[in-house]
Formats: sequence, C-alpha cells, structure tokens
Amino acid sequence: MADWWDVKQRWRHRWTRWQRQMGNALEARRIRRQAKSETRRARMEEVKEALIEQALARAVLEKSSKELREALLSEVWERHKEELRQQAVEQKRQEDQERWQAQKAEQRRALEREADELIVEGIAKGMADERQEFEERRQRLRAQRDEARTRADAAEGWIIEHVKELLPDGRRTLLHDPEITKFRLHTLNAILSRFGLEVRARLTDTPQVVATEVGPQHWEQRSRFRLVTVAPGVVDETDDEDENAGAIAEASADV
Repeated sequence: MADWWDVKQRWRHRWTRWQRQMGNALEARRIRRQAKSETRRARMEEVKEALIEQALARAVLEKSSKELREALLSEVWERHKEELRQQAVEQKRQEDQERWQAQKAEQRRALEREADELIVEGIAKGMADERQEFEERRQRLRAQRDEARTRADAAEGWIIEHVKELLPDGRRTLLHDPEITKFRLHTLNAILSRFGLEVRARLTDTPQVVATEVGPQHWEQRSRFRLVTVAPGVVDETDDEDENAGAIAEASADV
C-alpha cells in the first residue's frame, strides 16, 4: 500500500511539473506573438505615416510656388539627410565590397593560371631532364656495349689465332701434355662455328688421351684433334672419322 501511495505521489508531482512547464511555454509564446504583433503594428503605422507624409509633400509641391518647394525640400533634406547619408554610405560600402570580391576572385584565378603554368613548365622541365638523363645513360650503355663487343671480338680473334697455331689446318694433332688434362671442345666449337671453323676429335689406339668435353656436361677420352672448315654457325657433334685409320676405341670418364 505504501508503494502504491509513493507511485501515485510521484506521478502527481510529474503531472504538476508538466502543467507548470506547459503553462510557462504557452505564456512565453503568447508574449512573443504579442511583441511581434506590436512591432508589426508600429511598423505599419510608420509606413502609413511616411506614405501620408510623402503624399502630402507631393501634393504641396505640385501646388506650391518655387520658393515654397525649395523650402520644403530643404526641410525634408534636413530631416532625412542622416538616413540618406547612411543609405549612400551603405550602398557605397556594398559596391566596394562587391568590387573587392570580384578583384579577389580575379586575382585567385590569375594565381591558379600561373600555378598551372608553373606546374606544366616543371613537368616539361622534369621530362626534359629525364629524357636527357635517359639519353646519356643509353649512350653510356651503348659505349659500354661497343667496348665489350670490341673486347669480345679481340678475345675471339686471339682464340682463333691460338687454335690455328695449336692445330694446323687439316692435320691431326696430339694434345697430350703434362699441362693439358682437359680440353673443352664443345665450348670452343660454339665460338669457332661463327667463323666457319670447327675442331674435331677422335680416339685412337694411342695411350696419350685427354679428357674432352664432347657435349654439355659430357666428357669422353680423345687423343687426336683436327681443325676443319665448316659452314658458319653449324656445329657438328660427330667424331672425326677416318676410314684409313685403325679402329676407334671409346672410353668414358666423368671429370
């Protein structure tokens, strides 16, 4: 029972507080509407008086003499000169502000155009610098390539001359020597083929043999070697055949 009484009292207090708030809000709204109505009424009275005054002044000016009109205009000017001066100042200030805003917008557009031109100029200059740097690098790489080709041609020429001295053309030669234990025939023929030359090897019955590269990662024993002329760019992987020589014996050895 006590709990129900407390709930009832709380709701009664809330209802009373809500009624008081609503009454205050309605009273404030009524006061605002009354103030607005009074202000509107006063403004209408001022406008009406001004219109009546203007109509009377216009009627008097139309029916009065020149001296009277000038006197009335002077009186009107004296009464409204401050208002007219403020209106003129406000109009002048507004015109100056609009002109300043227009000048500011034009300056901003000019700055944007100048910035765009500087950006385009910077991009063009950067591209020109990049192009010049690329051209210099290409020239440098081309010079290095030509120099490497020159060195390679010189090295290949040196190899050809030494091979011709080591293997006279058409003669089978024994390469067995205490200092010669391996002979990269396949690698050498890849170089000689571009010059229309090839070294061919065969295994004979002589005990003087050399471990010879006859293919990629393929080594066999060979004893005699001969330099022959072939079509440029063609590598013949067959052994050197000779029908008048003795039988060929082959032996494999991995080095």
